Amino acid sequence: MSDNLRPGSEPVPKLMRWWLVAFGVSVSVHALVTWHVGGELGQAPPPTADRARLALAPPLPEAPPQRLKFERPPEVDPPATLIANRSTVAMPTVPSPSLRAARGGQLPGVGPGLALPGPPTRHLGTGLGDGADQFAAYVEELREAGLDVVFLIDATGSMGWALDEVKRRVRDMIEWVRELVPIARFGIVAYRDADDPEFAVRTQPLTYSTAKLTRFLGGFTAAGGGSLGEGVLAGLRAASTEAGWRASGKRLVILIGDAPPHRHEAEELLRLVAGFRNRGGQVTTLDVSDEANPALLEARLQRKVNRSMYRGSPSYDFVRIAEAGGGDAATLDGDLRLVRRVVTLIFGNAFSDDLHMALAAMEAY
Repeated sequence: MSDNLRPGSEPVPKLMRWWLVAFGVSVSVHALVTWHVGGELGQAPPPTADRARLALAPPLPEAPPQRLKFERPPEVDPPATLIANRSTVAMPTVPSPSLRAARGGQLPGVGPGLALPGPPTRHLGTGLGDGADQFAAYVEELREAGLDVVFLIDATGSMGWALDEVKRRVRDMIEWVRELVPIARFGIVAYRDADDPEFAVRTQPLTYSTAKLTRFLGGFTAAGGGSLGEGVLAGLRAASTEAGWRASGKRLVILIGDAPPHRHEAEELLRLVAGFRNRGGQVTTLDVSDEANPALLEARLQRKVNRSMYRGSPSYDFVRIAEAGGGDAATLDGDLRLVRRVVTLIFGNAFSDDLHMALAAMEAY
């Protein structure tokens, strides 16, 4: 029996020899592979700068701030104030119903239609300057230069119905005028007489605000009076000097009353009116007395009157004031709607026919 084996023992030395052989072969193979791979890496060219740059993405440049650019400069400069006094206010592409009616358009119940007979309307354009008649040109001029209107109102007791009408319809009146002249401003001067216990003159300067005008009118009622003449001179002095007229454009005072000025103040009043006209202003008078408007008296009495007993025209004093002021002397001319008549006088009595259809459409719309 061999010395390396004992009964019941394993051949450990022989197994150990096989394990050592396997370990040597593994180490040899590993060394050979490592030498071969290392040789190939040693022969590879070193990485260049270009290859290094390709490995890293370049940083994104910071985007410059976006600025609004025009292909061509604006045609007009922006207005210096919130509401411009030039025609920089864009008008709607589609005119309002009143303007459509004024240029011959069709509205239900107004003017000619498919089933409704009616007189043809005069062609006015739109009032925006694209018409060929005098009224369109006149309205365009007002839109360019501006329009200031001061209502000089007799606030004595006999004028209660007229004052109530103005209070009720002042918003409509302003909207009607601004349909054609968007930059129109309005002011109000109310007058009574020098000895009135409440006030002789109250003034709301020219403003774009309808709310201011409404609050001013709501601050008093028609009261007092009773004398032959009223304080027209004091009221007109306030209207011509305290209203805040703009430097250009049409400057119009509309005197609404039913009594003449005091006789001893008549000549001074005419000089004041002429001076206002020389400074570019205009004075129009509207006589709303029963003597000038028998139709008004008939509506109040609910019966016919003998119109031959009534003047039916503006008073002599109102005519003289209008002549000195370069404006119109008017009555209600049979129209019991005071505010509608006033709107016509703002643009001028000469254009009453042109405005008739537009005003009818405004009221019907």
